[in-house]
Amino acid sequence: MQGERLDELKRLVEKTETRLDEDMVLLTAVLKEADSFYNTLYHRLGHSQQLVMYNAEYLSYTVG
Repeated sequence: MQGERLDELKRLVEKTETRLDEDMVLLTAVLKEADSFYNTLYHRLGHSQQLVMYNAEYLSYTVG
């Protein structure tokens, strides 16, 4: 009886470990995608900021 219960607990632990491993794989993929999105957004915003500063500098020379 105790042996059966122990085997059942071992199976539950293995299932839980498998689910945790699967969840970690999914979480890692989500974090990589979020990091990629952030880097792309940061790069684009930085590029846009440079363009705005360049245009402002150009306007300051031409207007004033």
